[in-house]
Amino acid sequence: MAVLKNRAGVVTPTVGTGVITLGAALTAAQNPNAASWQTFAAAGVANGDQVRYLILDSNGAWEYGPGTYTSAGTTLSRASGAMNGTVPGQKSSTGSLLALSGTAQVFITAVGEDIGAFTASTSAPLVPVPGDIWYDLNSGMISIYVNDGNSSQWVQIGGGSLGTPSLGVVHRLITANGTYVPTSGTQFAVAEAIGGGGGGGGAMGAIGNFYGGGGGASGSYSRTRLTAAQIGAGLTATIGLGGTGGTNTVNGGAGGTTSLGALCVAPGGGGGDFVDTSATQVGKGGLPGGLGTGDLVANGAPGGNGGFFASTASPSGEGGSSVYGGGARGVLNQGAVTNGLPGSNYGSGASGGSCANNAANSVGGVGSPGVIFITEYVVTVVTVVGSPTTVGGPPQGRLTLVTQTPVMTASAAGIGSIFYTPYVGDKIPLYDGVNWLMTPFSELTCLTTDTAKNPAAIGASKVNDWFVWNDAGTVRLSHGPDWTNDTTRSGGTALTRLNGTWLNSLAITNGPGALRGTYVGTTRSNASSQLDWIQGSSAVSGGAAFLGVWNCYNRVTASTVVQDTTTNWTAGSGVTRPLNNSTTNRISAVFGLPEEVVIVNSVISGRSPTGHISAGIGVNSTTVMSGAYSGNALTSGNTPLIAEVCTIPVGFNFWQWLEACSSNDGLLFGTTSITVPIYANGLSIKARM
Repeated sequence: MAVLKNRAGVVTPTVGTGVITLGAALTAAQNPNAASWQTFAAAGVANGDQVRYLILDSNGAWEYGPGTYTSAGTTLSRASGAMNGTVPGQKSSTGSLLALSGTAQVFITAVGEDIGAFTASTSAPLVPVPGDIWYDLNSGMISIYVNDGNSSQWVQIGGGSLGTPSLGVVHRLITANGTYVPTSGTQFAVAEAIGGGGGGGGAMGAIGNFYGGGGGASGSYSRTRLTAAQIGAGLTATIGLGGTGGTNTVNGGAGGTTSLGALCVAPGGGGGDFVDTSATQVGKGGLPGGLGTGDLVANGAPGGNGGFFASTASPSGEGGSSVYGGGARGVLNQGAVTNGLPGSNYGSGASGGSCANNAANSVGGVGSPGVIFITEYVVTVVTVVGSPTTVGGPPQGRLTLVTQTPVMTASAAGIGSIFYTPYVGDKIPLYDGVNWLMTPFSELTCLTTDTAKNPAAIGASKVNDWFVWNDAGTVRLSHGPDWTNDTTRSGGTALTRLNGTWLNSLAITNGPGALRGTYVGTTRSNASSQLDWIQGSSAVSGGAAFLGVWNCYNRVTASTVVQDTTTNWTAGSGVTRPLNNSTTNRISAVFGLPEEVVIVNSVISGRSPTGHISAGIGVNSTTVMSGAYSGNALTSGNTPLIAEVCTIPVGFNFWQWLEACSSNDGLLFGTTSITVPIYANGLSIKARM
């Protein structure tokens, strides 16, 4: 592109049609306003810059065209090609390069072709030149015609009064085989894949010895940037299955390969070896499956080694954790046969089986399947209602139970209404069947008992999706029908993504028609058909948390802690049960889409003089611990029992604090029993809601 500089005008001694040697700035002898002119260098032209020059010579001769400035020797090249006007941006009075007289004057200028023409039409101009601007009356898009040195083409640069382009981000989670079809308007995407986790090895048992199978390795990781051309109409998505659990004679199975076409490939993790009583198979941990295909690739984590131990109790090999965590812990129960635990989250390895002073055989756990996670960068065109300077984009409000409070920081219990209030802005995209309308709104309110603009009143202990829609000119907030159950969205409230924005797939009774309601979030009611946002608290038997509102857009991190202030209590013997036998040692929360990892942790002090005591977290269970947890077998003193669970939940879920002890003398200690503030008990959650 030509450089334009101010007041550059010089004389040239050049004679003929060759390269111009630039002289001094014009003087009074050549120009009555000589002080107005300066040399090219003084005007700021750098070596190698291309400029548009104008030559004026005797007898009214003139020439203009592109030239390249060279600081050494202070020269300027001249145009090549025809000078009769057929080549845009260059021409002379003679139709060819001037034969300069030796007294010509040279200036930097701009010509008409540099400015470009503006055309408003339903189709592109037939003979454009670089710099031309075209406004498309059909789409409202504004484009400029550019030449990059290799080719010329129209490039979209914005939208006119009919539309404004918006770049949005859409997340796609693929957990089953199928075809990935990109969201309309996807410009490029970043795909991440994890192979399936390996299965754990089994163990052969014998009295007097301890045998542990090897843990499975986690799946490898691959990350790839995909252009729209590479994606095309779609790509085949294959999810690697978790490896099967091994037996006392068969190694754990390898995890399957996860792939998106041939562009993003992540091999599965290897299975753990079994261990036998002859020690010819020693329970080695599974090895990673190798590097895959992608811009960024990494091996999975190997599984832990099991082994044969003549007199020392030792757990089986743990499963390797993927980038999302979830490797299964090794298992050991004195005098018992324990099968390996499955891998959790995505692509994590299972643990091996354990035979501890027992003649029976055990099997390894099953690895967790892989996953594909795609981040799409999508351009859509939205029509702006109101100020023409408003920029389109995602919904700008948040669901809340407190008026004019988009982010709740305190408990709100037993609420009979819900609000959609402005947060990052006061506009929301609404689809009218043809165009997206970026529509202004003030705070919207809906009663849980309303039946005029909702299919029914909110029921007891029900999950519902919420939509904003245009009701004949009135912007409203309404809910869809009940979910089938706490974790399954019903067909009547199915969602579909259009241009990166979630809408209702089907018409909602008394509410928006199909594809007319913009989905903004999900709630779960209590047993009294009201809505709750209850922070966890410290209380005897625990102060339960109930986070009953989830936002689809503009999420913030919510965190809360549940603590049990009971001084101490005897843990349940031989069973896994709620901590302190109380279901209020619990956190419950609702999530509308499975899009983000939720992390729940717990810590409590305890001991068991004659047995083994542990504390953990049950996901939607009061009898089974999930994720990672710890235990001890101390005759005196206490140690912290720590647990963590990472999940990607959808619907209404609860995380129950659990306890277990192999004897009847296990003792757990509440917050009020801690006299030295080294640590305090608590069940905590961090989630984007």
